[in-house]
Amino acid sequence: MNSASRFIRCKLPVVVRSLTHETFFLHCIALIITLTALVLLFKVQNIDNVTVSLLSWRMTLPLSLLLIGVYVLGMFTGSSFVGLLRESVRGARL
Repeated sequence: MNSASRFIRCKLPVVVRSLTHETFFLHCIALIITLTALVLLFKVQNIDNVTVSLLSWRMTLPLSLLLIGVYVLGMFTGSSFVGLLRESVRGARL
């Protein structure tokens, strides 16, 4: 069985099925480089310091780090909340 017949049988979109492994690898590398450049551009443009206060605790850090930290915290809490909902719905069905 050659590699072309394996791509025909998989259930990927037609565009992905027509790519060879080398072309797909190059597309992934280009996407990674583009996303990295965008993140670095975001970091450079948001270098101003901001102060975050919570009760008596204060912290000064660059705006870009604060935004990235809040984003990661949101991903963590959002995925935890979805998992909690999924388990409660699954438990209610039993």
